[in-house]
Amino acid sequence: MNIPVRPLETTTTRLATLADVPEILAIEHLSFDHAAERFDEKKIAFLIHSPRTLVLVARLGDRVVGWCAGFSWTRGVTPWGRIYALAVHPIARGRKVGPLLMTQMIDSLRSQGAARIFLEVRSDNASAIRLYQKVGFNPCQTLADFYRPGVHAHRMALDANASAM
Repeated sequence: MNIPVRPLETTTTRLATLADVPEILAIEHLSFDHAAERFDEKKIAFLIHSPRTLVLVARLGDRVVGWCAGFSWTRGVTPWGRIYALAVHPIARGRKVGPLLMTQMIDSLRSQGAARIFLEVRSDNASAIRLYQKVGFNPCQTLADFYRPGVHAHRMALDANASAM
């Protein structure tokens, strides 16, 4: 997918719709080499349709260049949230699309009452870990074989008193 970028073009975000599924699916394929690590068309559509999940897309011009999904769990003593997915088209990386989606998702989950927010990331994905640490996440657990045998993850947490960027 070739995305022409005009010099003054800005990235915008909005709630995802089912019409965005093909572009989100393409971003997943470009972002994750192994099928076990990416969302398929059915799962993406389910997340967009689910009333419990918030799915955002970032747009550059008329193209979707990134997406993020999350949910909050407000039952129980301490409400929490989870960022379930984040991917940015390779051509849009370095344009602050990831931080934009992350801060909007964090703000949304917090507005729903989430005190702590969690996510999982491949332990060898240094660029994603740097992004998450920039917005205030800290590793809290190592998850062996999380993605598949031999591919581990870090669970990271953002505490209630941390501010996103």
